[in-house]
Order: sequence, then structure tokens, then C-alpha cells
Amino acid sequence: MQPEWSVRIAQSVTLATVLVLLAVHHSGAVFPSVLRACPRNSTDLNQCIIDVVNELRPRLATGDFGENFTITSLEPIKIDRLKIERGENFKANFTNFRISGATHEKTGFIVKKLKTDIDNRQINATLLLPKLQVNSKYSLKMSILVLQINGDGDLQVNLTDTKVSLKLTFYTEMIDGEEYFRFNPINLRVKFGKARFYLKNLFNGDPTLEMIGNQAINENPDVLLDEVKSGIEENLAKLFTKIAASSIKVCSRNDPDLNRCVTESVNDLRPRLASGKISDEFRIPPLEPLALSTVNMDRGAEFKATFSELLVSGPSKFKIDNLKVNIEKLIFDFNIFLPKLSFKGKYDLKIKLLLLNIAGVGDLTGIIENNHARVKLLCEKYTKDGQEYMRVKKLLVRIQIEKGRFDMKDLFRGDPVLSQAGNQFINENSRLFLDELTPGLERSLSDTFKATANEIMQQATFDEIFPA
Repeated sequence: MQPEWSVRIAQSVTLATVLVLLAVHHSGAVFPSVLRACPRNSTDLNQCIIDVVNELRPRLATGDFGENFTITSLEPIKIDRLKIERGENFKANFTNFRISGATHEKTGFIVKKLKTDIDNRQINATLLLPKLQVNSKYSLKMSILVLQINGDGDLQVNLTDTKVSLKLTFYTEMIDGEEYFRFNPINLRVKFGKARFYLKNLFNGDPTLEMIGNQAINENPDVLLDEVKSGIEENLAKLFTKIAASSIKVCSRNDPDLNRCVTESVNDLRPRLASGKISDEFRIPPLEPLALSTVNMDRGAEFKATFSELLVSGPSKFKIDNLKVNIEKLIFDFNIFLPKLSFKGKYDLKIKLLLLNIAGVGDLTGIIENNHARVKLLCEKYTKDGQEYMRVKKLLVRIQIEKGRFDMKDLFRGDPVLSQAGNQFINENSRLFLDELTPGLERSLSDTFKATANEIMQQATFDEIFPA
């Protein structure tokens, strides 16, 4: 893992700039009222955006933009773990990072330069971070000139006049008739100003050697800074791109209307679920069409059926309501309405409906309409790489299908008269057929949606999905 303390410092400015950019392009869009929009035909668009970003700085510190729009608090910025290794001459581990000052009222970040090219969809910016303080636990082994330095303890660094230059380019993409922003990988460069380090417990706490070690580091700060510079730039670029391309609305776990926020977040995500393209760097199996695992049903001698190679169209048109979240127990309970689902696949069937025995093997198509489902997600937390994540432990689905129509090729070994009569009989008694079909369909949907939910949730920590 490369160092990323500077990544989080500039995160606030990137987010603010992206928000302002969106407001420039969509002045009619719904944003917090604290976000003042800049007209794209402004005579000084660059200065307008700089002014708005600077106005947002106190909001970025707390993470609260009002009107149920929140992000993770950036004062202090918290990073769990950093690891740097440059061969035998430089090995370092840092844990429990706390970075203060990035959004300070008087000495926080300043947007020094900003150039916006709306026609070419590009932004270039230079940020100045006047004063920062870093506190952390460290484990270090490095060489400065002929001095070998090692230690394990507490670290404090005071940084002044750090500069970050970044280039942000974007494009738009149409999904289901709506325009969405997409961001290309961001280019950036970091230039450090002055730095002063204090590492406690160098050389196992020997006071004389500890003083000499700190003095050597502070007389040659560029030796340490140059070791981490390329890694910082690389991680800044990756994280900035991830922030800019973020697709999932974050809901504070303390939101007084958390149910509404989660519902809106899922609905916002729906067009990306259809294509499976959650972001440029993260894809899941598409929801259109939805590929279901084999559905097996065995109700004894009177109902045996297998449906395979099923592809279902229409699930991305789902609508969620009556969502209830228990954030302490990690239980999510909600209704889903699916207006119309069409499907195709293979079938192998031997059933008895009323007094008629029906059998066949072949291709299947059909439509089911006005589908209602009650879904309950039972989740749990788990730890990975020292951080807390969330996953679905169990997903329960109960389905009510109002009506359906089926067409099964080659019933009765392809006899055209009997096959037509068999399909007609099934469709005239579709309620009986659907009642037999539902339990197997519920199991298959449960397995599929559980896997999809866990793929999405493993991309972010619990605190990133539900910040405090």
C-alpha cells in the first residue's frame, strides 16, 4: 500500500470542485442550497468557482452540507494504515493517522489557480495547503547519508506550503435517457514546502541518539519526502479519480430520515445496475438482462420442473418503497415493485395441473406482470486489512406475482396440437402454475441479489457507506 495522507487532504477540494462543476452544467439540478451555482456563460467563471469552493470549506470540515447531504468529516482526516517500502534502505509503516488543518478557517487550503475549459471539458487547478499537522504511530528503518535510522513510536510532522496541481477531464454518458457525468483518470503533481519531523522513541528511546536522528531528518527533510513523493502522486491520482467518479450517494448513519436517504441512493444507482457499470473502474454482472441460476422445483410426482439458462429483462425498472433501516442491527427491510418482467430460457417439465398431465423439454419464453416482493437483508460487519466492512449474511425474498403468460416449445415431444393445448391450459390456470414456480424463483433471486449486493459493498468500508 502506498502512502496517501496527501490524498485525503486534497479530497475536499476535489469534491467541492466537482460539485461546482455539476452546478455549472445543470443549474436546474437538485443540490444543497449552500452550493451557489456559477453560470457557464459567466464573464469570470474561474473566479466564481474558486469563490464557491472557498465558501464550502467550513462545510467540508464537518462533512455536513445541510438538507441531508453529507460526506465523511475531513477535520481531522483519518487514515488507518500506510506502508512504504523502497528496498532495504527505506521501510516504513504508519498507523492511526490524524491530519489536522486542511480545512482550517484561517490556514486551510487555498485554490491559487483554476482554469476551466467547459467546451473541452477540462479543469486545471493549483491548491496551496499552508499549514498541516500529522500525528501517527510509526515503525521506520531508513538511511540518511551514512546514518542508519530506526525506531518505533509516535510521530508528529508539521508541513507548510504544500502545493498540489491537478488536471480533471470529464465526459457525459446517456443511460435510460438521462445524462450522467463520468471522469477520466486525474493527473496531478505534489510539491512540498517546508517540513519538520519529530519521531519519539528512535533508537529504542535513547535520548541522545533520538535527538541526533531527528536532527538528521530535519536537516535533510527532502530525503524522506522524496522517497514518498511518487507514491503520493500515484495514490492522489487514483483516489481523486475514484472520488470524482463516485456513483453511490452516501447516507449518514445519524441522518434523521435515513430510510428516505437509502431509498434515494438505491434509486440513483439503478441505471448503473442495469449496465453493470457502477463506475469506470468497477463493474458487476449487469441487471439487464438478469442471468438467473438454474431453478429446480420438485413437489413430488405431480410437479417436477427445471428451468435453466434464464435471462430476465426488466428488473432494472424496480421501484422501492416502505424501506426501514435498523442501522444498529444492520437490518434493511423494504418492498420492491417490478411492473413487467420478460424472460427466456430452457425448461424440463413434468407436472399435473388439475387432471391434465403435461410434460416436455425445450425453449421457454414468458412474461410476468405486477410483481411485488418483500425483501429483508440481514447484514454483518467484518474486518479486512484493519478496517470494518459490511456484507449481507442472509437475504430473504417473498414474491407475489399477479399474472403471467408462458410459451413452452415442444410440449408433448413437439406434437403441435397437444403443445398448443398444453400451453393454453397452463395460461388459463396460470395462478396454479405461478404458485408452484414462486418458491424456486425466490431462492434463485435471493442468491443472485445477495452476490450482487456483496460485490458492491466490499468496495467501501462501513464508515464510507454510512459515515457518522
